[in-house]
Amino acid sequence: DPRLFPILIMLFQRHFRVILDIKVLAKMNRADQIPAMIRANKAFYLLYRYREIMQNYKNRTIVEALHEVARLELGMKGVYGVKMPDVGASIEQFMLKYF
Repeated sequence: DPRLFPILIMLFQRHFRVILDIKVLAKMNRADQIPAMIRANKAFYLLYRYREIMQNYKNRTIVEALHEVARLELGMKGVYGVKMPDVGASIEQFMLKYF
């Protein structure tokens, strides 16, 4: 349903931003702040698995995913220069690649 595309894209953005924030906090030896940050971003599904998920993604992969999500959003909005013939198919390809 095309009405769900903006919601999915927003969820993808939040997911990868939270993972990136988790990695930053862990690198700064502030792991005790991770649960509060997860709760603040309402990413409750990450609360008990964030260590495992954090290890599955490299920084480069996270940044690449955020760039692709931004492209999806721009393509969905019809921004000139961003080609996207089918938003639904592009979202499915994104999910296959990163999940």
